[in-house]
Amino acid sequence: DQVSDIIKEEEFCELEEDEVKRIGERCSSEGHFSVTYGDLEGKLREMAEGAGYEVEGEETDSYNSIFGDGTNQWTSYSTERYYYLSSPEGGSSEMIVMEWDTATEELHQITLFLTKPDKAVELMVQVLEILVEAGELPADEYYGNQLKDEVLAYLRQEEISEGCWYEIPGVNAGVNLYVDGQYEEIYISIWKIY
Repeated sequence: DQVSDIIKEEEFCELEEDEVKRIGERCSSEGHFSVTYGDLEGKLREMAEGAGYEVEGEETDSYNSIFGDGTNQWTSYSTERYYYLSSPEGGSSEMIVMEWDTATEELHQITLFLTKPDKAVELMVQVLEILVEAGELPADEYYGNQLKDEVLAYLRQEEISEGCWYEIPGVNAGVNLYVDGQYEEIYISIWKIY
């Protein structure tokens, strides 16, 4: 196959975006939602603006590679779109990052990098609702109020450990939460496990 031909003698090989699109197969090292970048791009922008943010810039990067151990091979195809945000309340380096498979445009994950706990949780719930509407997650009260309450309770602790994980049952997906310092930055990723 095309992947085997590329990495016959090397253990690691970086690929250009056009090579990955020509191969046309989803990567093997990350999980994939069936919804695509194109399906969600406008919705994420509307979500951010509806929460009082202005998208003040965008940037796209692509990281694509094939790696192996002599017996097995894995592919990692990742394109990331960074939406740099500003709000009337301030907050530097706030952004939303959408990551998808370079070959198929299937979503790998959406990550929020924000500074205000309430806004972070509000946008997390909205991302989950967008994924429910897209048919990627079952409609379940847990994704709204219960998960929101659990994450807010975690963020309101006096001593916050580095991070926590919430599994989304039945769909091999989850929410990963990490806090850098006392609310200096809150990272929330909604991602497909496999």
